[in-house]
Amino acid sequence: MQSPTFTIVVQHEGILRDGRPVRIYHMDLYRMTGSGDLDSIGIDDYLNDPDGIVVIEWPDRAPGWLPAEYILVTMEMVADTKRAIRISPSASPSATRERQAIERTRREVGSGAG
Repeated sequence: MQSPTFTIVVQHEGILRDGRPVRIYHMDLYRMTGSGDLDSIGIDDYLNDPDGIVVIEWPDRAPGWLPAEYILVTMEMVADTKRAIRISPSASPSATRERQAIERTRREVGSGAG
């Protein structure tokens, strides 16, 4: 979905390691101002796609819309050309699968510091 001045949702098609198709939805909610805006882009349809992964910029613009379990990725500028990236699971106590995925990512990407 696109507005006249910016892209709200970009859809990418992909294939998982096991060969299953997956859709990745990149949502930029920066200009969203409330439930009406989120309804108008069909956020529920994206979040409930069983073959989809939703990546949301500005998730704080969607209070009450995020699922109980999610992975939060935050980036912080620490120098002109360096960013610190933090990957953390939602506060849900049943987020074991997400914690395992995060730990695998930390091992593959870097030092595992978090």
